[in-house]
Amino acid sequence: ALLQCVRSPSLPPEAPRCARALAEVALCLLLFDSVYFAWHVVIHRVPWLYQRVHSTHHQNRDTFALAAQDSSPWELLSLQTIALTCAALLDCHPLSEMAFHMINIWMSVED
Repeated sequence: ALLQCVRSPSLPPEAPRCARALAEVALCLLLFDSVYFAWHVVIHRVPWLYQRVHSTHHQNRDTFALAAQDSSPWELLSLQTIALTCAALLDCHPLSEMAFHMINIWMSVED
C-alpha cells in the first residue's frame, strides 16, 4: 500500500480494458517468473546467500504445496520486492497489479 501511494497517489479515473488488464497481468507473471528464476539460481550458487537466506526452504523433508512458502523472512521480503518491482517497471494499472498479486500468490501455493 505504501509503495502504491508513492508510485501514484491518485487512482486512474477508469479501469483498464479487459485486453489491457490481461496483457499487463500476463506480462507481470512472465517478468516475475523470469526474475525469480534468476534470483533462485543466484541464491543457490552463492554460499553466503544460500546459508542465510534460502536454506530454511530446504529443511522440509515432506513435499506439500505450502512448503514453497516456508522461507526465511529475508527471502519472502526479496520475493515481495521482486513482485512489486515487476508491476512498477511495467507501469501496470492498479487493478491489473492487484490481479497479478492475487494470481501470483495463488500459483505459489497451488503449484
